[in-house]
Amino acid sequence: MAVDADLQKVLDMIKEANRPAYKDISLEEARAGYQVMVNLLDPDGEDIHRFEDRTIPG
Repeated sequence: MAVDADLQKVLDMIKEANRPAYKDISLEEARAGYQVMVNLLDPDGEDIHRFEDRTIPG
C-alpha cells in the first residue's frame, strides 16, 4: 500500500535513526525518544491542554 510522500519521509527518518524497538527499552527511554520525535516534527506545537489517565475494561 502506498503512503503519502510526507508520511514516507517521517517513516524513513525513523528507520534511519536506527533506534532500538520500544519493547527493548525502558519506559523512560521510550518517553524521551518520543518527545524528541515530537519536537522534530512540530517544534512550535502547542502544549496539551489536559490529559486523563483512564483504564478501559476488557
